[in-house]
Amino acid sequence: MDYNTSRGKLVLPKYGRYVQDLADYCKGLEDRAERTRCAAGIVKVMKVMFPSEPDKVLWDHLMRIAGYELDVDFPVPVATAEELSERPQRLTYPKGGIKAMHYGRLMQTLIETIAEMPAGEEREALLELTVLQMGKELLCWNKDSLTAEKIADDIARYSDGKLQVDASRLRLPQPVESAAPVARKSAKRRRK
Repeated sequence: MDYNTSRGKLVLPKYGRYVQDLADYCKGLEDRAERTRCAAGIVKVMKVMFPSEPDKVLWDHLMRIAGYELDVDFPVPVATAEELSERPQRLTYPKGGIKAMHYGRLMQTLIETIAEMPAGEEREALLELTVLQMGKELLCWNKDSLTAEKIADDIARYSDGKLQVDASRLRLPQPVESAAPVARKSAKRRRK
């Protein structure tokens, strides 16, 4: 009997043993044109299995399944083993502090960007959307702290005084009151 435990390990298990065997068969073909046709057929089978995968990814996977020993005419550039074994560069994380945790860094950056924009309709529209988002974030943080004066003060403070907003003209999101839970009758009472 031929058990999977006695066979070689699958390189990419999501494609299964048959694709692995096809890749091994393709590597053994002598004629380069025939190997290329065989590899294209294998990629078509892989595409049927995973239709959302781009062709480049499928060709990269075929090359990986074949142990980077497949010598064919690739229709797309294929990654080599050395390229895939390189470690990615470390991500640099922002060092500066966030002025208000309940707004986060994105809102802080947005207010600074709006402060640098020239006055006009676009700036006013973006500022109005920013005020609504700030109100939503304050509601999530503490719905009792949502006031137009607080948001106007925060905008002035985060923009270093470059943006002055009239608190009486601000449109704020309204807190949604949750409905009281409905008392359910037990199953025994309904059956009677």
